[in-house]
This record gives sequence, structure tokens and C-alpha cells, in this order.
Amino acid sequence: MLLRYTRLALMFVMIPLLLSVAPVKAAAITVDGSACTLADAIAAANDDAAQFGCIAGDGEDTITLSANITLSAALPDITSDITFDGSGHYISGDDSYPIFSIKSATVVINNLTLRNALSTTFGGAVNVNNSTLAINQSTIRDNVANDSGGGIYAVDSHITIEETNVNDNSAKRSHGGGVYFISPTFDHHLRINSSSFRGNEASQDGGALYISGGDIEIHKSSFFENSADEGGAIEVNSSTLIVENSTFGRNSAREGGGMSAFNTDITLIHTTWAYNSALEQGGAIALIGTESGLRIQNTILSDSASGGDCHSGLKPEQITENTGNIIQDGSCPLLTDDGAESSDATPTAEPTAEEAEADDAESQTVELRAQSAQEQESANEAVLIQQAQPTATLDIMLLREEGWPPHFPLHPNSPAMDAADDALCDALSPVEDQPGKTRPVGPGCEIGAWEAPPTPVPPTPTPTASPRPPATATAMATATVAPTTTITPIPPNPEIPEYCVHLVERGENLFRIAIRYDLTVHAISSFNNLLNDDRLSVGQEILIPHRDCPNFTPRKG
Repeated sequence: MLLRYTRLALMFVMIPLLLSVAPVKAAAITVDGSACTLADAIAAANDDAAQFGCIAGDGEDTITLSANITLSAALPDITSDITFDGSGHYISGDDSYPIFSIKSATVVINNLTLRNALSTTFGGAVNVNNSTLAINQSTIRDNVANDSGGGIYAVDSHITIEETNVNDNSAKRSHGGGVYFISPTFDHHLRINSSSFRGNEASQDGGALYISGGDIEIHKSSFFENSADEGGAIEVNSSTLIVENSTFGRNSAREGGGMSAFNTDITLIHTTWAYNSALEQGGAIALIGTESGLRIQNTILSDSASGGDCHSGLKPEQITENTGNIIQDGSCPLLTDDGAESSDATPTAEPTAEEAEADDAESQTVELRAQSAQEQESANEAVLIQQAQPTATLDIMLLREEGWPPHFPLHPNSPAMDAADDALCDALSPVEDQPGKTRPVGPGCEIGAWEAPPTPVPPTPTPTASPRPPATATAMATATVAPTTTITPIPPNPEIPEYCVHLVERGENLFRIAIRYDLTVHAISSFNNLLNDDRLSVGQEILIPHRDCPNFTPRKG
């Protein structure tokens, strides 16, 4: 009897356990563009019913592309949870149609390019409403919205963009060339990580991003050559914005070349802003209105072509923190409560007129001497820089952009080296720079988005048993450091006679290298006999078919 009750008890315990581990429904639908079209695959997923050559969906479905797709008609709205696996392929709107319209669904887009889409209203490539969208290792490029959101238009939605290029999208009549994000309820978020926004434009505000409401975080990302009337890269309104380890370069606008902000709480940590421009004010950053708050931490604002580095708006006290920064033109200082510029100098009595005149004369003499000495020193240093660092700009602060997402390394003699506030540096999570190096490498953290790599230690010469003969000396062998992984590449295809060599940088993978050279992952992996999940090592040689690599000479196959 006891045994029977024990068995019954175990049955009642096991029933809920079995129910709790029931498999999640899902179907895998493959689109080949002929037997199963993309439109039919979306309909099959929406309705959980077979559509012509496409199998029925079943809950959270995956749609995999096995070929490139060019639309000849608009796609149906997406109303169910779908993951799109692009497998390196593209969907083209053929400069005539938008691509995805997502309504009350959760959608994931992986390894897919959305290009050449056209919306007569909002969202050239993607229109998202009351949904969740994650875009990973993909490209959104050359899309147009006649109104807002050239690449993506999102309302009341949660958006995540990871390791993705958003390039050359356009909003013709309004805001958000790359992305338009609005949260009227202020409850939604936008997360951008390790992504690049380049060449996007809006006729009004927010060349790369237009943001209104919600909370936004941007990490390890870059904004280059975006343009708008206000906020060449970003226009943000009534939001909370945090930007860490990110770079803004050569963006332009009438006001706020890099960013314009209205009634927004902004924190910048370890960011670099350089060569941005504004026709009126705020070449890098412009605060508009009276309710914004800007905390600037371990950040470089420099070399703004016009408009000054920073414009603090109608209320300069909106700058609530200025710690560990280099602001080249001294704009946007931290003010005290009474509106005076913060200073550690001890106040002194007012000088007499005669003393003031004498002081002015002496100051002018000292300034002229210092200026002459500085000019001579700068001239000598410029010559040394050109001889030792041919890739350096004449500005001692930064070198030319490199990597993906692109960023500005520091010149070895930059005042930003080892000069950051270490407490702010330690507070980062993770404590890494934009390319992924752990901070600090040397005695302290660098200011800006980039941390200098360790100084290489020269190899120790191999000792010899006896001295070398003076007349017939043979060069002594030196130790070399081999990469972690050695790959023997496939000989180049005779139909592609040229290739160049790319040396793998820290934090790179096949996807990032493919984006850098405008190729697919498949093209590079097959050319090098690599698997998509092969781990690359720093310094490893990757052959790039039929491309010119910076700093390397193309080789003949």
C-alpha cells in the first residue's frame, strides 16, 4: 500500500515537471525565392499555415534565406515572432518598396543586409510599431524614407542594434536618416553596441539617429560623416542618453555637428569627438533649450572645423560635470553655483590702474616669448612626427581613423595619454576601450574611446657558442612570435588574380573584416579555407580577394 501511494505521489510531482519542459513550438522555413518566396514564408509564419511552397509556421519561427532577394511587390506585415537568418544574403527593395513592417511582434535579424528600400512615408527598410527588434551582424544601407526613418522607423518599441553597419540612409522630408526612435510613453529603450553609422542624412534633425523619449545606451560604436540641419549624428529630445567608448568624426549640421540635445539627461564616458562641424554653434555638441544636463567624463572634444567644440546653450550651468576631459577650445566649462567658472586659484585684491597696465605689458611680453618658443617647438615636433609617423596628422592629439567600428588612436605624445580620471575608468563595465582592450594598459587610462596597446618587447637574440668571424659574419637569428592559429590559405582563384593581406587586429572576427572590405563572410572564409566559427588570432594573415588593403601591397595570385 505504501509503495502504491509513493508511486502516485511521484506521478503528481512529475506531471508539472513534464509540462514545464514541454518544447517551444517553432518551424524552420527556408526561402529560396522560387518554390518558397519571402512573402509566402512570412504569411506561413504569421498564420501557422502552409503557403504554396512554404511549410506551415509553428510559434516562434525561423526564416532562413538561401539566396539574395529582390522585391517585386511589398511584403505582408509581420505579426508573429520570427527570426530571420540571412546567412550573408541581402534583401533589396529595388528602390521601389519598403522591406519589413513589424506590428506587435518580436523579430530578430541575423547576418542580413537590407538595402535599396524606399518608403513613401516612414521607415525605408524597417517600420516597427509596438514591437521588439534585435539586429545582429547585419547591414542597413542605401535606404530612403520620403518622410522619417530612412533605415529604421520605430515607435513604442524596444530596439537593439549589435555589430551592424547603418550606412548611407536618408530621410528626405524629416528626421532620422539612419534610425528614427520615438517613445511617447517614455518606457522604451534603444541599445546600440559595436556598430557603425556612416553617411546617413536627414533634411531636418538627426542624420544618423533621431531620438524622442525613452532611454538610450550607446557602447563601442562610431558615427562618421552623418549630416542634418540639427544633430549631424544624433538629435535627442526628452530622453536619457548614455554614450561610452564611442567615436564621433566628421559629422556636420547647422547646429550640433556631432549631437544636438533638448531637455535630455546626457552622460558621455570615454568618448572621442573630432573634426565635426556646425555652421552656427556646437561643432561637436550643442545643448538647446534650458532643461538638459550634460556630464562629460574622460572625453576628448577637439578639432571642430566650425562652431566650436561645445555649446552649453541658454544656461551654461547645464554642464553638470566636466571631469578628466580634454576640450580643445575650452568651451563648456564646469561652472560653480554662482555662475563663475570653477577654479582652484585663490582670489586676490583688485590691482590699481598702473599695476594692471604694467601687468598687461609684462603678460604680452611673456605670451609673445612663449608663443615664439611654442611655435618653434611645434615646428620641430611636426618634422619629427612626419619623419617617424607618416600616417599621423599634424595635430598631435590624434592619428587617422582605423579599425571597425572606426576610431581615432592617440598620437604617442598626445596629452590624453595616461591622463584620464582613473575612478571613472574603473567604473566602466566592462573596463574596455572601443576596440576591446582592457583598461588601463599602462600607468593610467587614456582619455577618449581608445586605449594604447602594450609597448611591444623586442625579441631576445639567440645566444651563440662562439663569436662571429668579422669578415664572414652570418646574421644572428632572432626569436619570432608565432600567431596562436596558423591557417594555410587556398591559392587564389585564377579568375581573381589579385589579393592583399589583412593582419587581424584585436577584437576582429570574420564579420567585421568582411564589412571593412565590403565583402561577405562567405567570400572571405571560402577564399581562406576557414569555417565561420574559426577563432582568429591577433596578427594572423587573412587574404582579401581583389582588394587593396591599407598599408599593404596587393599580391599576385
